[in-house]
Amino acid sequence: MSKKKNSPTKGMPYAAGSASDQTAGLDTVLRGRPESGAKETKQAVESALASAQAGADLDPRLVQLFKDFKLYRVLVVAIVAIGFAMLLLAIWLYTNGQIDEETQNNILLIANVVIVVGMVVAFGRARPIKEDINAWHKVNELALRESDGKHGATQADIDKIFLSRARNKRVPPTAEFKAIRRVWLGLIATATIITLVAVIIAQRNMADVTIPVVMIIVSFALLIVATVIERLKMKPLREAWERELKEKVKQATKRSKKNTKGRR
Repeated sequence: MSKKKNSPTKGMPYAAGSASDQTAGLDTVLRGRPESGAKETKQAVESALASAQAGADLDPRLVQLFKDFKLYRVLVVAIVAIGFAMLLLAIWLYTNGQIDEETQNNILLIANVVIVVGMVVAFGRARPIKEDINAWHKVNELALRESDGKHGATQADIDKIFLSRARNKRVPPTAEFKAIRRVWLGLIATATIITLVAVIIAQRNMADVTIPVVMIIVSFALLIVATVIERLKMKPLREAWERELKEKVKQATKRSKKNTKGRR
């Protein structure tokens, strides 16, 4: 993607035609086109990052998105690989008599938790990032095709992609929301760890499960607190952010249409 033809930040508005009208309903465009595969997404990321390194004037949000994609792609593979390695190691050690069955079960339990964490990262972080990249890639391809290769996605198109995707992910990028969300995630993570430790303790001494039961009660209490925080603190902030996003998307659409009319 060259700077002259493909620059998404300073590309010309759409040439006369229906491209801006097609991208005005961005979600409709994306739903009507098949999702890019992993290989296509990776190629788009590598090409865009290479263009950025060569001096292409890319939107910094896109560059960060591409870097995040590479980071989380490696992170997911690493976490899942560690989980499966723990599974195989536990089975191998038990088969060779180096650990007892109880220890094996504990390692298997932890390994499963690690794998679940990998899946959470994959679907909670990596997948939304991939969707963002695919949205940009498809709209950029559409712009290049409609303009006979003269330019890629315009700034208004990129604004609409990020605003629409942010609204769909429902995670406002404000300092207040992020701070509350960290507390919320911390409570959930702590409750999960306490539950895991309680299960391990209960397995070691089934005759006395008083401590594990107390720990389970504490974990439930933490989850209730997390739920209250989500409903009373996070939800109002999210709804306010969504209202602001709707207005921003509306303004971006108006700018795109205005630029198109001005070039006709």
